[in-house]
Amino acid sequence: MFKPNFLVTILLFISSAIGLSQTTDSAILTTLFGSVDDSGTSFIRKLNSDEKEYSDDEKITFNIVFKKDFKLDNQDVVIVAVKAVCGYEMGYNIGYSNLYFLNNNNGKLSLLCSIITPEVGPIQDAGGFTIVDIGGGHKALVSYIESTGNGHYEKTTYITHIRKEALSGILSIYSEYDNSMWVAGGSDEECTAEMHQATYEFLKGVSEINDIKITRIDFGFYKGCKRKYKKSETIELYEFKDGQYKLKRTKTRELN
Repeated sequence: MFKPNFLVTILLFISSAIGLSQTTDSAILTTLFGSVDDSGTSFIRKLNSDEKEYSDDEKITFNIVFKKDFKLDNQDVVIVAVKAVCGYEMGYNIGYSNLYFLNNNNGKLSLLCSIITPEVGPIQDAGGFTIVDIGGGHKALVSYIESTGNGHYEKTTYITHIRKEALSGILSIYSEYDNSMWVAGGSDEECTAEMHQATYEFLKGVSEINDIKITRIDFGFYKGCKRKYKKSETIELYEFKDGQYKLKRTKTRELN
């Protein structure tokens, strides 16, 4: 289930997958920070004492890494992700990743709500995202993060409910995991590697907000970890209840 302290990790994604925003970077940054640099594409300020622990520079730069204009309840709105890096530690960039939701009233921007990193911390690898309809006129931001290192690969998908009064994380899906490169051994050695892949599907039904079906395949490996096989399939059904997606039922079947 969704963990609020992981919500900031959904903010670092590539905007090219869903098109360009009409609202300018300059207008957004001026609304959020009160000013913008000469290029009109970033906001720069001096480092504070905590940030200086990770950087030899004197300043930190905030850049827009995603923005999308769309309509919500027949009003023009824009959702924006902002990233700032001030250093690197233990395999991760250190800095901030913030999400902002703004109203656009004939070009005049105003902040509706935000999710901001309260203090400097790790920023995971960039992924991608899209905005989807989830039923009953509701919209959600579906996003993912990826992490690689030391022969491990992980991918987590996040679903965030978009409302004018709040941005709420409603489900996280552990989409992929593979550590076979890390544990790979000789051709005659038993393989202890772990790997799974999970896909999701929104299901239209009687509920105002669609149910979600998650199908997860767990893999086994033959000796040496070079070849894999499908070991089991687990299907989970989630329903939207009390502001979150909650597990309704689950079923697992062995495939071998």
